[in-house]
Amino acid sequence: GKLFSRPVDGPIYALPLIVTNFKMPDGAVHALAIVATLNDSVYAYDADNPARTEPYWHVRLGTPIYTGELYLGPSIGIVATPVIDRSTNTIYLTAIINTAAASGGYDAGSFLFALDLSTGALKYNSPQRIVLPLATGEQQTDATAWLQRAGLLLSDGAVYVGYTYVSDDLLSIEHGFVQAFQADDMGVRLTSWESSPNTRHGGVWQAARGLAADRFGNLF
Repeated sequence: GKLFSRPVDGPIYALPLIVTNFKMPDGAVHALAIVATLNDSVYAYDADNPARTEPYWHVRLGTPIYTGELYLGPSIGIVATPVIDRSTNTIYLTAIINTAAASGGYDAGSFLFALDLSTGALKYNSPQRIVLPLATGEQQTDATAWLQRAGLLLSDGAVYVGYTYVSDDLLSIEHGFVQAFQADDMGVRLTSWESSPNTRHGGVWQAARGLAADRFGNLF
């Protein structure tokens, strides 16, 4: 049943994550509820204590893009479920950010972040802007038509991110991408794979579920 409620600054599409038996900087052990919103915010709340109403930390990663769409929006920031590495106390996530918002302009980019699980501070040379290398040779950086819904995957020292790139307004031409980044340096892209370089309907959507890997290193 319901334990308690906490305020956040936008709709939640990414699944909340629970971190148990986590030692905070003050030495106390807590269970954390990590929540990310469409407003590009990440919160770390106490998952057990109803009396602890304030988050342990809250970071706003940027200004989301505004689309006005009702089925997902009207602003789009963090959509995909993050992934956590307990061995390094790191949370990895992607966020769509209007990097020109402060000047009144518009520049939609998708960025990969690594945050410290104790404080929300940036780690590992993040954030890094995602670039999609299309089969045409174009290096696509405008994330206006990107749908990064699949949950992130951490496997064998790499962070994997799945994208759907929509190249027209009718959603009839979709290309899928899976990219891998070095987990301890977000500036190192290990590989980029395109599912449908010469066809269509190849988007990596996963119905919001995460990418998966087996013990042999195969990705599904």
